[in-house]
Parts: sequence; C-alpha cells; structure tokens
Amino acid sequence: MHGAIAFVMIWATLDLLFLLAALGVLYEKPQRRSEPRAWLDEELVLWVKGRPFRARASDGSRLGIGVDIGFSELDAATRQRALDLFHQAAIVTLRFADGKVLQARIENRQWGPRKQHLHLGLAYRFANIQDERYAVDLAFGDSARLQENLDRRHQGKSILGALAHIAVLAVIEGSKNLWWQLRNLWDLAYGAMGRTLRHGKTKELT
Repeated sequence: MHGAIAFVMIWATLDLLFLLAALGVLYEKPQRRSEPRAWLDEELVLWVKGRPFRARASDGSRLGIGVDIGFSELDAATRQRALDLFHQAAIVTLRFADGKVLQARIENRQWGPRKQHLHLGLAYRFANIQDERYAVDLAFGDSARLQENLDRRHQGKSILGALAHIAVLAVIEGSKNLWWQLRNLWDLAYGAMGRTLRHGKTKELT
C-alpha cells in the first residue's frame, strides 16, 4: 500500500497547491487606476527635490506610469536619506531617454524587501496637449511597439516555469487571500458575540 499512499499524498498536495493558486487569482488589492496600463520597459531619470535617481518604467497609460527604483547599490546612510526624500515628496520630474521631461504626482508607494526597492505609482501633470500625446505614445505607441510589448508580457513558459509560477501564486497571493478570509470570519464571529453580549446585558437591565 505504500505506493498508493504516496500517490494519494502527492495528489492531495497538488490539489492544495491549485486551491491556493485559485485563491491567489481571486485576491485583488484595491486599485486607484481609472484605466488599464500597458507593460513598459523604459529607462529614465527621476528627479526628487533636485536629486536624480536612475529608474525604470514598468507600466504606463494615458494618465500615469509605474516606476521602479533600486537602492541596493547605495550605502545605508545614503539609502536612508533617499527614502526620507521619497517619504516627503509629492511631485517628481521624469526625464526620459529621448530628453522629454514630464511632471508627475506620487499616488502610492510600495517598498520591497528591506527597503532596497521602491515601486511608485505616478499620475502625470500635463503642461500642454503635447505632454499628453507623448504619454499616449510612450504607453501604446504604434502597432509594432504595442505588439512587441504584448509579446514580452505574454512570452511562452515551459511546463516547469508554469508550475513554478503557480507555486509562487499559491504561496504568496493564496496565503494572503486565506488570511483575509480567516480575519473576516473572526471579525464576523467576534462582532456577533459582542452584539449577543450587549443584547443580553440590555435585557438584564430592563
């Protein structure tokens, strides 16, 4: 029976993995975007209060852009000063590789592990119609560039790569969804218990 037991254990493990992956797909964080963003891979320089930082655009739309900044090459003191700047700043300046400059407002900040990486969600502040046209061209461009971005985003994966992606989705997003569900159940149960106790005390007083 050892072979049958091992087979059932492996199958049950896969079922648990797929279940957590399904929970991960259903788990969505609140988003403030008013329209979808296209995948990007553009180098740029981001200026914050007169200081330049090398950055890379990860996605963009007509109204905003996502930017990734790495701090791993900085020493601890310099990194802390840079983090303080981004904590305090509200408006940044983006200088792209072709020399175009756009102003943007910081909408949200997402810190990576040990604060060695920062993802900024930025909303453009257009000065004229040319700035808006540039933002549209940057995000979507012509049909060839749009197809190139789609091919990069939806590149084929091997079977092992797909399984690894499912495992990461299950462990990270699935665990978050499971924790969210348990916390909501606890809040509901605790709230119902509190209402029952308060109702009982009210009946005793009357």
